[in-house]
Amino acid sequence: MTDLELLKKAAAASGVVELANEQTPNVAALRIFGGYWDPLRNDGDAFVLAVKLRLAIFISTEGVRVEGVVDTELVALAWEGSYGVDDLRLAAATRRAIVNAAVEIAVKKAAILG
Repeated sequence: MTDLELLKKAAAASGVVELANEQTPNVAALRIFGGYWDPLRNDGDAFVLAVKLRLAIFISTEGVRVEGVVDTELVALAWEGSYGVDDLRLAAATRRAIVNAAVEIAVKKAAILG
């Protein structure tokens, strides 16, 4: 799945209304509300997504685990290796885990709704 596809699914899971698609060189982002939304690369967008979906984020030197509630059940939604203790890589792994968790929520909710 491409980064842009991940962002579209995460936007759907979080209720973000997509106004237009744009892909800038080397960056997948959604254009919404007069700006870009890219939780894969923007800490603030990732934080807002995690809060909106009420995600629990567990960070260690081994990686990032994200859990959330789907149909009243707490489930593990995503895991990303941190690639060591480098803060930049750990931050990137955390953002990616948050987006992947949002996608998993969308998939699980769709399966529940049939």
